[in-house]
Amino acid sequence: GTVQENIPEMLEEIKEALINAIEEKRQGLIEMIADVEEKVAGLGQEITSLKEESDEIIRRLALIDGERRRARQKLAEISADPERYGESDLREAFLAVERLAAEFSSLRAREEALRRQIAELEDKFNRYLDLKEQAENFLSRLSVILQHLRRGAGEMEEAPPEKVDKKLALKMLEVQEEERRWVAREIHDGLAQIMASASLRLEYCLRLLEKKPEEVEEEL
Repeated sequence: GTVQENIPEMLEEIKEALINAIEEKRQGLIEMIADVEEKVAGLGQEITSLKEESDEIIRRLALIDGERRRARQKLAEISADPERYGESDLREAFLAVERLAAEFSSLRAREEALRRQIAELEDKFNRYLDLKEQAENFLSRLSVILQHLRRGAGEMEEAPPEKVDKKLALKMLEVQEEERRWVAREIHDGLAQIMASASLRLEYCLRLLEKKPEEVEEEL
């Protein structure tokens, strides 16, 4: 047939290739979201476990701190009354203070390490949540596009042959317009970030110019 007669078939092939490509991307996103959800669940369990350990250490620290104060008081009492207490009593009291101080210091170090570890994991947890939200938003857009394309295919099957190319062209325009709006939003957000970064850098350079003008050229 003529090229004109083959246009509907060519457009249909293009549309099917586009649907397949988008569906492949969509499936990849679904798998990625499932993987991120698994990581989020694992991190959540790890954070909970570490917080429970931290709470237990804080409870033990409070108990040991009380014992440590009493041991110091006992040591002071023994030191102030050498006639009543012997050298062995003094040594035993001193060793008790030392032991409790070492235990308290060890637990305090562990509690501080746990706080840093929890903070790092919570930061990673939140970044995974942000990634999941972005992926789900993108997946939603792809699903809308697929819905338009597939609905267009059904409508074209029912349409007279002379109207197929027109209906497909209109659907393609709808998809392109949706993509154009999405790209425009992405560009706008990207430009906003660039402008904010540039503004901060300019402000820093102006302050640097007042204090260390010789470093401004290197910074720029």
